[in-house]
Amino acid sequence: MVSEKSSENPRPRAKEKACDRAIKRTLAYSSVFNYPVSIYQLYTFLITRKNYEYDFFHKSLRRLVKSKKIKAKNGKYYLPGMRPVSWKLRSKYSKDLMKETVLGVNLLKNIPWIKMITVTGAVAARNAAKDDDIDIMIVTEKNRVWLTRFFTYFILKIIGKYGHGKRDKRKFCCNLFVDESAMKWGKAKQNIYIAREFLSMHPLYDRDNTYLKCLDENSWALKHFYNYKIEFPKKHVGRFLNKSKIVDGIENLVRKAQLNYMKSKKTTEITTKHLIHFNKNDHTSGILSEYKERLSGI
Repeated sequence: MVSEKSSENPRPRAKEKACDRAIKRTLAYSSVFNYPVSIYQLYTFLITRKNYEYDFFHKSLRRLVKSKKIKAKNGKYYLPGMRPVSWKLRSKYSKDLMKETVLGVNLLKNIPWIKMITVTGAVAARNAAKDDDIDIMIVTEKNRVWLTRFFTYFILKIIGKYGHGKRDKRKFCCNLFVDESAMKWGKAKQNIYIAREFLSMHPLYDRDNTYLKCLDENSWALKHFYNYKIEFPKKHVGRFLNKSKIVDGIENLVRKAQLNYMKSKKTTEITTKHLIHFNKNDHTSGILSEYKERLSGI
């Protein structure tokens, strides 16, 4: 695996080579998904921990294309040997699927404990197939994930948008509920795949600046993508107030009932007081392994 050597004043050629490697690393990652990238996507999600000015980056990109070390077609870039999906079609499908969320989100945002609803996965990354499901992450007030999931299930069921997996096309896949006290991903999950997922997520509903707070809690993700810039709000005080002891009691009852229902079906799902993560189809290890393999070939 290639790496960049740190230096305050690197020689020009060494800096060029380092930028070239960063570009090829980034395209190696996108090649795992057979996805060609625009120059904006390539620069924004450049896998690097160094600062490369856009003009310098663009010069490196042109040099790599000219030397045929990377390919360019219709303004999109990818590694030789890759059979890219249609960027135009994938972008269209992703936009179409985003439109499918409008009714559901307008209803879900009336659940009083929801603070954020975001699209994640292929739709957020603009790489969705025509009939993909729509991965959704929901952030709730502290100690309200189980009540929120309960009402989310019934609302989406009523309008026919609750998805049970890949067999349910173009429906909501609500695979992650987390409360505002547990938004930070643990160190074991702090890898480039999860980082890209966080930075690509698309907020559909945001209350109390929860979207930026979530990114701030996971600012470790920015270490992989130096060019991705966010202006965070002023540091917020971590006070989470539950106003009703009665609702606390209902939350506990609903949590126990759902856990009891899940008992015979549960496999790798994570279910805690503050987090529900249906990760049965977690592709993290496979994607990271394939990325590592492709790095060895560049």
